[in-house]
Order: sequence, then structure tokens, then C-alpha cells
Amino acid sequence: MDALQAAYASDEEPPTKRRKLLQPETQNLNTTFKNQIPKVPKQTVPGRYISRRERTSGPSQDSKLLNERRNEIWWEGPGSMLDLPSRISEAKQTNELPECRVPSHRTTRLVGHSAGVNRLQWSNQSGQLLASCSMDHTVAIWDIFRTGKCVARFSEHTGCVKDIQWSDDNHRLLSCGFDKTVKLTDIESGASIDTFKHKEFITSIKFHPWQQSLFLAGGYKSGVVCWDVRSHSVVTEFKGLFGQVQSLEFINKGKQFVSCTDITKRNSTDKAIMVWDFDSAVILSNQVYQEAYPCTCVKVHPQSSHFLAQSNGGYIAIFSCNKPYKLNKRKRYEGHQVSGYHIGFDISPDGSLVGTGSATGEIFFYNYYSSKIIKKFGAHSRVCMDLQFHPVLGSTVASCSWDGGICLWE
Repeated sequence: MDALQAAYASDEEPPTKRRKLLQPETQNLNTTFKNQIPKVPKQTVPGRYISRRERTSGPSQDSKLLNERRNEIWWEGPGSMLDLPSRISEAKQTNELPECRVPSHRTTRLVGHSAGVNRLQWSNQSGQLLASCSMDHTVAIWDIFRTGKCVARFSEHTGCVKDIQWSDDNHRLLSCGFDKTVKLTDIESGASIDTFKHKEFITSIKFHPWQQSLFLAGGYKSGVVCWDVRSHSVVTEFKGLFGQVQSLEFINKGKQFVSCTDITKRNSTDKAIMVWDFDSAVILSNQVYQEAYPCTCVKVHPQSSHFLAQSNGGYIAIFSCNKPYKLNKRKRYEGHQVSGYHIGFDISPDGSLVGTGSATGEIFFYNYYSSKIIKKFGAHSRVCMDLQFHPVLGSTVASCSWDGGICLWE
């Protein structure tokens, strides 16, 4: 006890109090040392994750680079890229339907997309340019007959691009995709004319055949809407309880249109193909296709009053454009495989051939009148997603694949 009293009675302070007195001095030393370290600006690593705080504080370096590279035009030839090549202008001077023959060999393979190509479309009436949309969020314009290269690339979409459509004068291009927008782009300048925002994925678009200020946009769940480009407003809504709109096609001079959807519900096969009245937005028929397969693409025949639809059952069915839009049960084009892919097809300008891609990577050509296979051959290493006949050169065909390649056949 005496030792304890002597210890506490000493003038020296306890060690704990000494630590408390020394702690502020240590903190001051640390802060002064940190202030002496030069601050290095944080550099943006390409492809790194950007936090919400950085996104809201201001545009990052990645977004600035994206805006700078948004649309690129590489046309360097004389005149406009919409001028007709000599080969097409000579073929149009005959004023006759082109002679359509099955192609025999591949002439060109175009490589420019880093992911699968969903759709192809030649420019209307003349086909001097070819447009392609891809899963790599871009739309490419190809000059096939002069340079054989990509002359424009549009990278405005932030999601995969599902469908494209040329305007009637070929100066504008519509594109839609999984970023829930439809983009209208000027071809020659690369400028974005307008953006039409939606609440869901847009998977199919179609210009009206003679009212070019109107276009249809098919969504993922809610249905089809009609936009007016002049007023930037929705003028008509075609509502229905059906799934993803796979394809849209006008029939009977634009008075009606056909929609095909991806149905996954039970007892809903009556909504796989539906015919609508364009002016009144009334369903004219939903009893067109009663088989339990969804359809991925629909095309109207250029020379007869029929339209064709690609079925997931592994065949192309044919229907009448007149009421009651009857299915021709005696004729179908079968032999290729669809296997759940969004595979497109096309009809030759004279209406004698039907060409389609296949899940096996092959291309099939059918005789329209007899529905027999004329020729098939391996075209791509992966799924052949789409095929398009040239509107003037009937023996020229373009095809695209899930491997990102585009091939030209003659």
C-alpha cells in the first residue's frame, strides 16, 4: 500500500495522459506530410466502371470520346454517295424486271462489325448502298459497287440495333434497338435528325409506303405505335396483349399492315400473326395462323396479292392479302432450320425466288410457284440471320451472319 501511495503521489503524469497529449502533435505531423504530397489527377482507364458520383458530377473522358466518334463518314469519291453506279444505271435503262437467277459464287466478304449482324437492307428502288445493323450497337453503310468498303458508321445507339429502314428518297435511315429509342439519321452528313424515346425495347420498325412522315415501331410487350416525324408525336397506338413484335409489313397499298409476334403464353396462338386496319387501329383478323409456332419475319410478295411469313416450325408459310387472309395449306417452303433465331428471308424482285437463311449457316433458295428447293449451300460459319435480293440486279444477293460477316453472292 505504501508503494502504491508513493507512486500516485509522485509529480509524474500517468502514461495514458502523456499519449493523449502527444496525439494531436502526431495528427498535425500527418496532415502536414499529406499536404506535401502532390495530387496526381485520376486518369480514366478505357472500359473501366464509372461510379454514379462520377457520372453525375460531369461528363467523363469515355463519354467525351464516344461523342467525338459518334457518327463517322468516310465518303471521298466524286459527287454524292447516293449517285448511281454505272452498273446499276445501265441495268435500270432497260425498264424491265431484272432477270433473277440463283447465285453461284461469293464475290465479296465485308468485315466491319465486331458482333452478330441482325438485319440488312438495300437502299430503295436502286440499291446503290447497303445498310446493316449489329449487336455491337452500330449501323454501317456499305458502298458495294464502287469502293466495296464501309462509307459511314453510326454509333448513336447504346444497345444492340435490331432493325433498320431506308426512307423512300434514301436520304434518311431509321434504326431501333435495345436502348429503347428509334433514331432518324441523315445519310450524307451523318447528323442525327431526331430521337424517338420509348418505355421498352423496340424490335421492329417500318415506314408507311406513301406517307413517309409516318412510321410504325413495334415494342417488346405493349404493342405497336405510329409516330409522326413532323410533330414528333405518337398519332396512333395499336394495343394488344402479345409479346415481342418481330416484324411489320404493309399490305393493300398501306391501308392495312401485318404484325408477327413472339408468343410464349399458353392458348395465345391467335396472336402470332395479326392484321390491322391502319386508320382505325382495329384488329381485322387474329385467326390467320393457328399453329403453335411464333413467326420471325413477314414479307409481301411483289407481284401477287400474298404475303409470306417465316415460322419457327422450320418453314415459310404463304397467306392471302385479302379477307379472310387464308393460309395456303397445300404449299410451304421447308427444308431450312429456324431453331428460335430471328431469321429473315426475302423474295426476288420478279417474285420467282424465295431465299432464306438458316440456323445451320446455309442459304436456301426455293421456287416460289412449286415451293421446291432449287439450291442450298454453306454460306457462314454461324447462323445466317438475314438475306436480301438486290432490287435492280436480280442475281445479286447479300447475306449476314451471327459471326459479324456480310457476304455478297452472284
